[in-house]
Amino acid sequence: MDFLPRVKDGDEARVSVAYLRRGGTLGMHPATLRQVFSVLTGAGEVQISGGPRRSVRPGMLVVWEPGELHQTWATTDLTAVILETTGTLDLDEHFREL
Repeated sequence: MDFLPRVKDGDEARVSVAYLRRGGTLGMHPATLRQVFSVLTGAGEVQISGGPRRSVRPGMLVVWEPGELHQTWATTDLTAVILETTGTLDLDEHFREL
């Protein structure tokens, strides 16, 4: 699976799966480590504290840096993989900023 970026030079990594029902939210909270939020199914919106809401859908990922306040809303049932790491992300040509 090349959907998640490779991690280099890290000494810690955690992977979680989030299931959010339509209308659900992961409330505003700080990223404790560098965090990759990768949408597998469904659709939603994400926001960095003070910024605009941005739509997310399958195949998209969002990167939050340590300490960055962020929130996620599910506009449909949504499943995401969350990678948290102390390492550097290898965001090669498969990944681009929108």
